[in-house]
Amino acid sequence: IHVLIDDKVKAAYLNRHNACDRGQLDGRHSPYRPKDWNEIAAELYNSFSFSPVSMVHPTLHEDFATQHDLGFGCVPGPCTAEQISTWMTDRRSKLMKIISKYECSGNGHGNRVDGDDVPDDIEHKDDDRKDYLGENKSSILYFWEVADRF
Repeated sequence: IHVLIDDKVKAAYLNRHNACDRGQLDGRHSPYRPKDWNEIAAELYNSFSFSPVSMVHPTLHEDFATQHDLGFGCVPGPCTAEQISTWMTDRRSKLMKIISKYECSGNGHGNRVDGDDVPDDIEHKDDDRKDYLGENKSSILYFWEVADRF
């Protein structure tokens, strides 16, 4: 998660859908082309010098009551650009479902209480994001918090 808030990764991620000019299109398979956001992220993630720590956020979920070391020694091993992309796609998909339920319940930015698109399993709960976690891991809440902050 913290690799995504690095300035270089964030800038490349935000520009990932920009239209390419003719030279960029022709050179997209060149070894000299600029790296994609996921390649920059994987390079940073696999670096021994990258050693972030988690933010303390006890009201988000009890898992985040204390700070955790998230450096290279604490992760399962090296990660490829494709794994970064897959992880991000998976997290965004899960997060969008949680945010939709959160907003349909009357909380959040959208406050979508009425309408035909409100699922049957939605009920109003306190303004507490962890109530909408469902079967997802608590790390998705942390991803949501980090995405909101940065």
